[in-house]
Amino acid sequence: MTLNSKKIDSVIFTESSPDIGGQERQLLIQMRSLRASGIDVVLACRPNSRVGALAATMNIRTVTLPFRNGADPRTITGLYRLIAAMRPAACFCHSGHDTDNLAIAARLFGRNRPRLIRSKAYLAGKISEYSYNYFVDVTFTPSKYLRSKILSNSRVDPKRIEVIYPGVDFEKLDAECYLDLPSDLSHWIERKRGTLIVQVGMLRKEKGHLMMLDAIAKLRSRWPALHFAIVGSGPEQESIKQRAIELGLYDQIWMGELPYVAAILKKADLVVMPSFVEALGLAQVEAAGLGIPIVASNIGGIPETVSHLETGLLAEPNANDFAQWLDHALSHPDDMRTMAHRAQADVRSRFSIENNASALKSLITRQAR
Repeated sequence: MTLNSKKIDSVIFTESSPDIGGQERQLLIQMRSLRASGIDVVLACRPNSRVGALAATMNIRTVTLPFRNGADPRTITGLYRLIAAMRPAACFCHSGHDTDNLAIAARLFGRNRPRLIRSKAYLAGKISEYSYNYFVDVTFTPSKYLRSKILSNSRVDPKRIEVIYPGVDFEKLDAECYLDLPSDLSHWIERKRGTLIVQVGMLRKEKGHLMMLDAIAKLRSRWPALHFAIVGSGPEQESIKQRAIELGLYDQIWMGELPYVAAILKKADLVVMPSFVEALGLAQVEAAGLGIPIVASNIGGIPETVSHLETGLLAEPNANDFAQWLDHALSHPDDMRTMAHRAQADVRSRFSIENNASALKSLITRQAR
């Protein structure tokens, strides 16, 4: 199919990362939703990649390519052959290696090439206008905030940068609420019987776990029954443990990975997102979708998901301000439940899979380059 056709028969997704994170999971949601609307989807990925393995469990066809670097002959050849065989309406890319290889392979088709669409979930390093203006036809970001950061380079064409909010599988989250928690976590919750605060995300410095512990320590005399479940893994695990010990909070925290987060979110009295950097964030969107009150950082794209004193609370990313707004939340449970109810209706509308798929299809069929 060529760009001039309005009907979308097929699309190709590329992903060179061997691991899996929020971006890769979003890619799988997008592939599944487009396939559900009758579009043939294929994923080009590295051999033995985690995203490829998950795609296979969803019966999504995969093609393995090496993606050794940004101009890998075997990868370019493989993508060329795949495009020639499928004649897709569009090809999606994300990271540097899949973007570079795809841009080369697609341009071998001249004017009959598919539309090239890149998803950009974060910024790393210099903002190059060349990659946005010439490598792909359009780049979409998960937030207005990230779009504005890209456009801080005035040489980037604003018509080539779009915003598409991620799609969240709320139906799946609803079902996962009833799954059993690991026995150690269940016993910990039963023993504590206090106010449960939950944070979900990678254990990295920018996620603010240490600051959150400092904020909880400031509230200890007023709210001695606070308990903090830290869901995730990452390089800051030992630092978090040591800070909790130093603050005398170690007995009040649980830390570990969970295969499903909905069950712990549903048990939370508050969900926090004390990030220092966040293009958008989805943990707070998932919590809001389940009707759980939220206190989050007033940074990056988070305010696009939480409206202060309307659908949740926004705090400046420091221990004093977080402690103040946590205290406000704990002191006004009825108000927090009202805000959580508003938030649930809001995010289930704006971050639905259906809205995301509709926006993607509009991007595919758009004629301007």
